[in-house]
Amino acid sequence: AMGMVYEARGRDGRAMRFFQDGLKAQRWALGNDHVDVAATLNAVGALHEKKNEYDRSITCFEEALSIYRNQLGHDHPDVAVTLNNIGHHRFRLGDFDGAMESYNEALQIMTGSLGEYHRNVASTMHNIARVYSSRGQHDDALHMYRRVLRNQRAALGDSHLDVAVTLDSVASAFEGQGRYDRAAKHYAKALRVRRSALGRDHKFVGYTLDRLGTFHMERDRNYNEAVRRLQEAREVYAACSLGEDDATVVGVVSRLETALRLRAEESLN
Repeated sequence: AMGMVYEARGRDGRAMRFFQDGLKAQRWALGNDHVDVAATLNAVGALHEKKNEYDRSITCFEEALSIYRNQLGHDHPDVAVTLNNIGHHRFRLGDFDGAMESYNEALQIMTGSLGEYHRNVASTMHNIARVYSSRGQHDDALHMYRRVLRNQRAALGDSHLDVAVTLDSVASAFEGQGRYDRAAKHYAKALRVRRSALGRDHKFVGYTLDRLGTFHMERDRNYNEAVRRLQEAREVYAACSLGEDDATVVGVVSRLETALRLRAEESLN
């Protein structure tokens, strides 16, 4: 428990020590094949993954997977969670085929045990769509993202933050196809969801405005809209008490200056 507290506070070194001490105690008291050992191995593996210690992370995930399969069977949700972890690991290393294999196996298990309309099922579908996007298979990615949106809206409602994340992903897929009108509409939908869920002055709303403004500046070259969105982002960051020296503020100010210059140049042509 203390390991999770320290991890939530960003103190990963302390968290790792608590998890590793707990793992030793669990092995001694419960044996190497107990499901509690597997749960801790997943936590340790995730921390190694954050530190880019990939050899150590996959060792933890694979041992956890073996324990869960032996103790719970091959179709248990904890098996699927661990397969997702392995999929993330492979995705980060650019092994898209391996990631797809792990994610598809996880999806089959989760759909069978949790049903089609469950948040964890939607999350696994989203992982599969990301692999398609990374391969440049934008049509396949869009098909999967639409399934994710149907799932999330049925399970969570239209205004849940998970919906906003998926709308961003749909927009990114359209952007990859050069379909900028569709991309802009979905980025704007994601903005509306975040404003509804978080309020107008939340930093995640600022990030969304920043991204939308950058999209308009770099992709569809709608400089008026780029300036408007970047100005709104700067105002949100100010409302969040981010100082002028904050890297996020410095970045949006730089992009705003560029958008203003490009708009002025366009007006001269």
